[in-house]
Amino acid sequence: MTPFVTAAWTLAAGAMVLFLPGLAWLAFFWDPEQDTYERLAEALGLSIAMSAVIALLANLLGLRLTPISVVVIYGILAVPAFWALRRW
Repeated sequence: MTPFVTAAWTLAAGAMVLFLPGLAWLAFFWDPEQDTYERLAEALGLSIAMSAVIALLANLLGLRLTPISVVVIYGILAVPAFWALRRW
């Protein structure tokens, strides 16, 4: 792959990891009084916290998170996240 394609995939994956879990959470607990920047900040913070807690729980339970399982988890989270973006 070219360096441009590699950089594009890396940026897309990073954005997905940083915002997808938080947007999925916000899809269920939506506050209509928040503005755009508040929602983005909340989604960012929730995503970082949720990723760390899920990794900790998986480690404590002795589960291995393979790359395929992580892709499946983020694929499942994509549905409510896109629903939240559509309502936004």
